[in-house]
Amino acid sequence: MNLKALVRPMLNRLGYDLRRLSPDSGLGRDPFRDMRRHSARDRKLVVFDVGANVGQSIDPFREALDDPIIHSFEPEPATFAELRRR
Repeated sequence: MNLKALVRPMLNRLGYDLRRLSPDSGLGRDPFRDMRRHSARDRKLVVFDVGANVGQSIDPFREALDDPIIHSFEPEPATFAELRRR
């Protein structure tokens, strides 16, 4: 029995899957790269950052996407104040 046949069932029980990524696609390794690669070039993207905390994802979204419209939501008042300031 090979290693993959032993490991895959254990990972599946934990809610994970084991599969080989195509070396040229890189899909799943960098979510911002994936969004940029799979977004329409002629449309302005809208991002909903739910549970935005203090907005630490805003800069990576702006760097990865071409001038996105970002709506950030944070329910905790003190954290939201920092998000708003940012």
